[in-house]
Amino acid sequence: MARNGESSWKMMSIGRVVEDSLDKLGIRGRVREHRAMAEYKAVVGRHIAGASFPENVREGVLFVCCKSSAWANELSLHKRDIISRLNRSVGAQVIKDIRFSSRGYRKSSRTVDGADSTYVRALQQVPLSKEQIESADRTASTIQLPGLAEKVRRAMLTGARLEEAKLRDGWKRCSQCSAPHNDPGDVCPRCRLH
Repeated sequence: MARNGESSWKMMSIGRVVEDSLDKLGIRGRVREHRAMAEYKAVVGRHIAGASFPENVREGVLFVCCKSSAWANELSLHKRDIISRLNRSVGAQVIKDIRFSSRGYRKSSRTVDGADSTYVRALQQVPLSKEQIESADRTASTIQLPGLAEKVRRAMLTGARLEEAKLRDGWKRCSQCSAPHNDPGDVCPRCRLH
């Protein structure tokens, strides 16, 4: 039986392997950004999460849809506190700004902290191209830990399916960065800011 110190040493070693793998893939920052998105509901609380939804995160900017302009204005007043709490929850300074939009927020079958089974099943039915699947397989094959490799592969496939689903729902690709968006015009909010 492993002693307590030996067990914590093994966990630290696994943590280093995971961090090294994320660094080698060049996705550590993106993983932390998406983790901050996933922490949004826990950080702001159920009441605020019921009126707002983290839609996207790019280069440290979190884009949040709000039910109304009143909610967007109110949350803008608390932006610094929300950023601080999000960064504290992920253990790194990954969120630099939050953009609250008031173009409306419709509750869908997905939840803020995950997805219900209906949404997951529908998403799994979105077909992917051979190239998308091969790309996920190639990336996962570079990871030494089988369990982590499979999680990265699934995450990449889920991301590709989400993108395809958004495009099917009428979203369009940004003319500058090619990310899907549902804003008016040809340029996404992130590119419009730059």
